[in-house]
Amino acid sequence: MSILKVDTIQKADGTEFAQAGHVVQTVEYKAMPTYIEVSSNTFTASSMQVDITPKFSTSKIILRASWSYWLASDSNNYQISTIYRNGSNLGTGSYSGIAFHGPMRNSTYNNHTMIETVDYPATTNSTNYRVYCRPYNANVSNLRFQWSATVSFLQAMEIAV
Repeated sequence: MSILKVDTIQKADGTEFAQAGHVVQTVEYKAMPTYIEVSSNTFTASSMQVDITPKFSTSKIILRASWSYWLASDSNNYQISTIYRNGSNLGTGSYSGIAFHGPMRNSTYNNHTMIETVDYPATTNSTNYRVYCRPYNANVSNLRFQWSATVSFLQAMEIAV
């Protein structure tokens, strides 16, 4: 029986070999920050952000985030969330969001939400990802998101393609 052990597989030109489908690296934000109150229909930056420098320009980045939120008063209102890459919104559709969250109908309850998306940044430069949120209608009720009693989380995972 033979055993082959290597630390790095390189291509003939000396660059590192990307094994498709494997995790290359992961970076995370995990904290219990004070809440952010949003009183307009404009996306507002959260404290959930990470910087990742992809090893391969062909990699995909899987993004996962979760946090708590609630509305300042009982209302027929919602939270819209998205993720920005280097200041540009990855969201789409009529609300430019990745997810539309419907809360329980009592402002004293804390709701928990999560979003997931895949991005193909096509770069090996440092890339910043940050969660943004807004209420559907700030005229009805302010949105409060993140909360010091629960964990807010954002993960960026590079996958070789």
